[in-house]
Amino acid sequence: MKRTAAVCLPVMILLLSQATPASAGRFSLGAYGGFSTYTLKDANEIIDSLNEDVGASLLDNVKSGFNYGFEGSYAVNEEVSLGLGYGRLNGSSSFTDPGGTFEFNLPASTYEAFIHFVPANGRKVRFGAGASSGLVRSSASTVVAETGLPSEKMKFKGSGFMFAGYFVMDADLSSKLKLFGQAGFRYANISELEVNDQVVFVGEGASDKFTLDYNGFFLRVGLKLNI
Repeated sequence: MKRTAAVCLPVMILLLSQATPASAGRFSLGAYGGFSTYTLKDANEIIDSLNEDVGASLLDNVKSGFNYGFEGSYAVNEEVSLGLGYGRLNGSSSFTDPGGTFEFNLPASTYEAFIHFVPANGRKVRFGAGASSGLVRSSASTVVAETGLPSEKMKFKGSGFMFAGYFVMDADLSSKLKLFGQAGFRYANISELEVNDQVVFVGEGASDKFTLDYNGFFLRVGLKLNI
């Protein structure tokens, strides 16, 4: 009886290990870089107004920018993974002349929880879909530096809801390392911003609050390490 159990136990362990997908139960860490488009309606209207006041196109509209981020995920099974991520959206406009420099910096940070579904097909390259939701937080500021005078910086504080839906590509480079890509649309809107604890308005009405809307398409490419 003992001999039979001794033979059966290794066989059962082998069968269980083969029945459980290799990717299930794994934690992964990833990093990416990419490109995003933005709406930023109020900010670009301010830029247009400034250009009109001086009679020249000194500042460009901010309609896109590079992004980067980090994420950690857990494979629930061979096809579904859950995770948390941090992203940085970058964008700015500036000009310099003999009188000084003006900068309109419009970066924001995203904090997301996501779910990915990538069907298992036995191939090294697989395609699926993902969705995320969370928080977008402003790091926007203006910097005015007149020649010969100290620079003045004004920071815009605020946060709002974000949601994204996107296509996912996973490619196995090795048993530990993956190349991944994500392309989709992001809704990320900050509907109220403050400077020195005062709400910023773009008009005289109570509803004319200055907003930052980072809605737009995005593309990310990165590497993921299974740990």
